Amino acid sequence: MGASKNGLAHDELGTKEGVIMVVPALTKTRDNSGVSPEGYAIGSDDHTDLNNLRTWCVNHEDASAPHSGHLTSSSLTSSLSNMSVGDVRNLGITLSSGTLIINAADGSALSSTNIGCVCCPSTTAGRAVVLSFTANVSFCDDAHASTHDLAGILFGIDDVADLWNEDLPFFIYVVNKDDTAANAKFAISRNPCASKTPDTTNQMSYKSGGAPASNFQNVFVMIHTTSTAYTDKPCVPIGAFRMQLTDAANNDWTISTLSINDGIGSSYIDSTCATMYTLPTGQNGAETGKTWTSVDGATALNFATTNYAKYFQRRDGSCTLYHYHTSQSANGADGTYVKWYSPLAGCKTQSTVVMHFGDGRVSLNTAISNIHVNFNSSSSYGGKFFIAYQCTDGTQVLDNEFAHTDDYIYFQVTFQAFSADEDLS
Repeated sequence: MGASKNGLAHDELGTKEGVIMVVPALTKTRDNSGVSPEGYAIGSDDHTDLNNLRTWCVNHEDASAPHSGHLTSSSLTSSLSNMSVGDVRNLGITLSSGTLIINAADGSALSSTNIGCVCCPSTTAGRAVVLSFTANVSFCDDAHASTHDLAGILFGIDDVADLWNEDLPFFIYVVNKDDTAANAKFAISRNPCASKTPDTTNQMSYKSGGAPASNFQNVFVMIHTTSTAYTDKPCVPIGAFRMQLTDAANNDWTISTLSINDGIGSSYIDSTCATMYTLPTGQNGAETGKTWTSVDGATALNFATTNYAKYFQRRDGSCTLYHYHTSQSANGADGTYVKWYSPLAGCKTQSTVVMHFGDGRVSLNTAISNIHVNFNSSSSYGGKFFIAYQCTDGTQVLDNEFAHTDDYIYFQVTFQAFSADEDLS
């Protein structure tokens, strides 16, 4: 790798400690589209000398450019030199006719004269790399007229018949294959805190690449391939949006109408993680119409007034779950403990993490007691339900103990659902 005018290697521009600048290369062109006075234009992605880029940007700056927000001037190089991992420049999302498009921040198309940039972890440990994007990237949901990129990819949803008809948060990533912009790809996942992609192919999916085994850690990469080239690669979350599983026949998703909490940038991730979501009934093993069941999978227990399970998906990969059920309307008859379901399983085999107790209160035949809750203790990971225990004697809360219309149960528990670099296999 040759030295630049300032004596540094071309991919080591010295603008910020440990940051490699990967920007579109300067290539000759025969037409007048985007040509600088020196006859160079931004072309294919590669490492390039920052001085050359700066010279091109200054010469190419045009007050008549159609979008004043385009990164075509020296402001680009200034932005690059001040970026840290997770920082984004000039990227946004648009939802149109069932297609989610990653484009420029103002909604215009990315191009060689309208560049988006993301600072990612480098493939060299301890370093960072700024990757540039010069073309829009998209994927299509169930609402699209003909293309359904997500069909069959369930992201850990295991009860399709009941659908996931509530908003489910998803996070947008950039995956860095080899520190080159040409091979960097956008992806989505339910995990808000991954620092690398899963290291097994059965957790990765691609456009036209078939559906992997379903689990919460699935990553969908927005390219047409079945390659394993994007497993176990550095990645960084850059944005968020929401979807619902709406098509049971095709196991397909619908992207929710974009709100002020959806977009690309750290603040959108924060807003998404500060939003309370609803666990749909009938999911993860719960009975149809309920967010709980008994040991045999069928209990008459029901509640009339307040009856919900809600949760926050935290940015650090933890989940805070709230169950709140009041005014018992039907008593259970099984005499077995109740399973109170969660939107997510505990993370991998970290039983020391997921077994932290949550707390709440219960009224059983009007006798009020404090309770603690914990994941199913028979499984070190993968458990999707909690069991409530009375603090007074440690006995499990049974479905037939809700014997009065004034009876209720509520609790809150926080557990680790995702981690930065461990796979749920």
